[in-house]
Amino acid sequence: MGAANIARKNLVAICNSSSACEIVAIASRSSQKAESLVQNYAPKDKQILIFSGESSYSDLLECDLIDAVYIPLPTTLKMEWTMKALLAGKHVLCEKPVASSASEYKKMIDLAKAQGKYIMDGAMFVHNIRTHHLLDFISHKDVFGDVTRIGASFTFLGDDDFLSNNIRCSQDCDFHGCLGDLGWYCIQFAILVFRRVGYSTIKTAQVTHCVKNEDQVPIDVTCLVTFGSGDGIESSRDKILSFHSSFCQSLSQRFEICGSKKSLVMEDAVLPNSRSVAYQVKSQELTYIDQFSVHETDTCEIPGGPVQEVLMWRNFSNFCANENKWDDPNATSVSSVSLETQRVLDALMKSIEQNYAVINMIDFETIVEN
Repeated sequence: MGAANIARKNLVAICNSSSACEIVAIASRSSQKAESLVQNYAPKDKQILIFSGESSYSDLLECDLIDAVYIPLPTTLKMEWTMKALLAGKHVLCEKPVASSASEYKKMIDLAKAQGKYIMDGAMFVHNIRTHHLLDFISHKDVFGDVTRIGASFTFLGDDDFLSNNIRCSQDCDFHGCLGDLGWYCIQFAILVFRRVGYSTIKTAQVTHCVKNEDQVPIDVTCLVTFGSGDGIESSRDKILSFHSSFCQSLSQRFEICGSKKSLVMEDAVLPNSRSVAYQVKSQELTYIDQFSVHETDTCEIPGGPVQEVLMWRNFSNFCANENKWDDPNATSVSSVSLETQRVLDALMKSIEQNYAVINMIDFETIVEN
């Protein structure tokens, strides 16, 4: 639904034989954009329906040939069309940010459950085999030590036209700006990591620096989020996520997990290097009388396989096909991580609104899943 730029990569992934999916139709208000998408990125021997014009989205949802819908629309439209898709009996893969607020996304999840359908966000790195591998690795405290903090940076340099005209910089379309577009990955990665090591309670969220464009949309932010174990232990043992997301800096997608014995680094955390999928484990010590430091780096290369966007669609297809999908711990975990990510995003936007206040997540519009 829609012919956004990110739809190109997803169309190619869906058409991959390993995705367990099949492209049936494309809906776009612009017939030219839809036809261009099909001509340039779909298999030449595949007949794909094109719905265009003002009624294109509704026409798509009325098509009985369709089981699921991909929605990469502006954030302000996602609630409306996701709810319509679910009511039409379609599963939904919704591009991030998944909604304007966590309360909206909770309503989407509740409706999906009531309809017997599945809803998932479009963060591809979650499904990368590397992510699962590194989560297992950091769980070995004898090797990695205690995970203490995560430092993340996801940035790229947008030109003047992007900062003025792209929907990701528009208050009416994607008012979260770089926080929703890029910060989403940093937040979601931290939730996955800290959940794995027993720190699933998000305690505080704060934006410490923010630059906005003329439309008052964040285009450069620095943020701090703290995680606790939920067992009442003093804050000295809290885990920390510090991250920077920006439309005003050169491309960087560096995520680092700091442990008490080693650290784990990915320089291509969101969009992997095409040559290999890997992460580096680093350590360093000081020599006698602290004159020099000794560095040690081990590169862990992950065995090849389908790219992460294909794995995302394959997992989505499997979740949708499962009659007991909402009892499947893997399916419900993906859903709950998305909801928590959106909740942190809401809190960080509130922090900006309140002049960089520290937002107490325990008191901040707590959402309890049924």
